[in-house]
Amino acid sequence: MTITSPSASPVPESDGAFAARGLSTGEAASRLTEDGPNAIAGVGHRTRLSILVAQVASPLVLILVAASLVSLAVGDELNAAIILSIVVMSATLGFV
Repeated sequence: MTITSPSASPVPESDGAFAARGLSTGEAASRLTEDGPNAIAGVGHRTRLSILVAQVASPLVLILVAASLVSLAVGDELNAAIILSIVVMSATLGFV
């Protein structure tokens, strides 16, 4: 039994596109003028502070901080330190 994949359908030779040659120079210029360059729109720059705030403001991190505060309140400093170290590692990994 031989498994074969279907062949790719040829590029339609309409709208000025030709599979072997591509677009003519005039058609490419026309599309560039009409549609603009083929580029991904830029995303606004995020500052390190905004990234840190987004990391710390997540509900899971806030629950962990609350749990560490409860651990401190009942005198369990070890668990509080472990929980806070997890929060710090999570925030640190958010920058990478």
